[in-house]
Amino acid sequence: MTPTDPAHFTLKPQPPYDFAANANFVTHYKGQEGADTFDGEILTRVLDLGTNVAKVDITSNGSTDDPALNITLSGQPIPAEIDTATRLVDRVVGARGNPQPFYDLVAEIPQLALLPETFHGLHLTQATSLFETITWAVLGQQISANVAASLRRKITEAYGRSGEIDGHPYALFPRPEDLASADIDDLRALGLSQRKAEYTLGLRDEFGSGRITEARLAAMDDEAVETELLKLRGIGPWTAHWLLIRGLGREDALPIGDVALQKTLGELVTGELFTPKELVDYAEQFRPYRSYLTIYLFALIRARRVGAV
Repeated sequence: MTPTDPAHFTLKPQPPYDFAANANFVTHYKGQEGADTFDGEILTRVLDLGTNVAKVDITSNGSTDDPALNITLSGQPIPAEIDTATRLVDRVVGARGNPQPFYDLVAEIPQLALLPETFHGLHLTQATSLFETITWAVLGQQISANVAASLRRKITEAYGRSGEIDGHPYALFPRPEDLASADIDDLRALGLSQRKAEYTLGLRDEFGSGRITEARLAAMDDEAVETELLKLRGIGPWTAHWLLIRGLGREDALPIGDVALQKTLGELVTGELFTPKELVDYAEQFRPYRSYLTIYLFALIRARRVGAV
């Protein structure tokens, strides 16, 4: 393979797996969200491979019961980076995990039949970077999704790496080192509040120094990860639990206190809003697969927002 030749490989996700369900979830049923674009057939994004960046195009070549994904990697990846690309694509498309045990539990609850019927084959998709995931979560606290997206875009444009691959422009969310020159005033000028600017720079320092690493957290159990994350400024229980799902792919996390989850699950089960305690108590029956309950409810929320269901 010459530096400009695309690399091709195949991923075989754990069935049941539906590519469109996962691609739609990643792009919030809008066709584009952050670095991800889905046109109904091809999921496209740019990956940070370390030395280089590469554009990846993902398509399905299989069925829900026998899934296969075709991966095309364009740009200038060196051979040693192909393994990195494979690992990152695996995360983005949620190739691992198995929602079937969750389906078995839901099968006993008619009020929730809508979830596996509508989103059958949806897995636990992950972001490619824990730093990006945790920073995005902090930026999005207590503001609308549109405002949060605007803040992420501004930070990316100001500090992230950008370029073009095969005519496809890209802008990567900054790594901790990319934010080395940023100070509070710089981030305030982009629209961040004083506290969010402080939290973002605090996360930069924690990850940049190596005090927090994905490898270190991945070696811990869920409770230990939560304890570690709650030491960080700006991280509460909701964010810690969301990071267990989207950052580490853990199967038994529930973002406590999420009003949208309380509303959606409560309406499905009783027709009324659940209290935080009612959400936690009801979700107990789904241990150790509460992350799937969370993701499927968020899928319903996202799809309803755009009229997809």
